[in-house]
Amino acid sequence: MADSDLITVHLEFPVDDPGFMQGKPTLLTKGLCDQISQTIASGGLKTWAAALAGVSEASMMDWTMKGNREKNRVRMVAVRMEKEEKAKNSHMGIDELDQHVANWRAGIDWGGMMHDNRKLHVYFADLMARAEATAKMSSLIRIRQAGAGSQAEFLKDEEGDLVKDDKGKPILLKKEVPPNWFADAWFLERTDPDNFSQKSRQQTGGGGDGAPLSMDADLNDRRAADKELREWEKQEGLIEEADFEVIDGDD
Repeated sequence: MADSDLITVHLEFPVDDPGFMQGKPTLLTKGLCDQISQTIASGGLKTWAAALAGVSEASMMDWTMKGNREKNRVRMVAVRMEKEEKAKNSHMGIDELDQHVANWRAGIDWGGMMHDNRKLHVYFADLMARAEATAKMSSLIRIRQAGAGSQAEFLKDEEGDLVKDDKGKPILLKKEVPPNWFADAWFLERTDPDNFSQKSRQQTGGGGDGAPLSMDADLNDRRAADKELREWEKQEGLIEEADFEVIDGDD
């Protein structure tokens, strides 16, 4: 493991630690941390989270910066301490030394190495990072599900046989959702823009080898498809009206 990767999951500390709330007074509280992170995890913007919590977005940025700065300080201390620990036990074999260092890390109270007046900021910075990742993954899962579609689901009895209504038709629980190629196109555009972005398609032109999307389609058809794609993105809340890229000839 590289020194720069040292101490990630071990940067934890008990929230009910008596020293958790000590230090210089701050508007930040654990309850406020949880409230803001929940808004972000639900897909809300930081501006909305700040407004709902009654704080400024600048304060949130400052708290996050202080928390990340403190974590980086502890990481630097940890790197130095690990080097010293390895030097003291350099007579060990490689495997034995690795196991020794792993046990040594597990026994260190990394949270206790943090300044008391920065522990809450570290807690906030960690929550914000997790909340933003949660919101992105939740959206990505829905987009991938939309691209795959889903089969119809019918009511079944305990033996797995279809349950039918008075007219002899299976009872439908969930309608079939056909695959939405717009969802796949959106995903590819953003994960591999060099090959699948609108700009890439325009530069490639028609009939190029390895073209990601059909290049022999009529230009007007492609423009119409782009409009539909933008409408889908708008409905999914992925972009705002101002984000629409106007292509020559579009209304």
